[in-house]
Amino acid sequence: DMEGSGYGGDLEPPGPPGLPGTSGGLSGATVLQTYQTMMNLAHRLQEGTIILVQDRSELYVRVREGFRKIHLGEYSTFSGPGQGNEVAVEQPPIVPYPHRNKDSDYLQST
Repeated sequence: DMEGSGYGGDLEPPGPPGLPGTSGGLSGATVLQTYQTMMNLAHRLQEGTIILVQDRSELYVRVREGFRKIHLGEYSTFSGPGQGNEVAVEQPPIVPYPHRNKDSDYLQST
């Protein structure tokens, strides 16, 4: 019998809301220095937490029985070739025009 609960069958009501995100960072990931630190803190990390292990530059997600590594795509640096952002700060090339006397006479109009 459903007793007007609004839930059918064996479905459980939703759990309590998660903890609010930590302030000070926009990454949404918990940043830890080493893999060993992550293992040491495993019992304190909530299931579903994403962890960046800095010394390995690797991402992990906390799952029920431990951690799963998140395989990332190609690595590219901010200043690597093909990024194109260095072009924006360079000055445009100066294109020399052939010097002609009548142009300079025109520019010296009184």
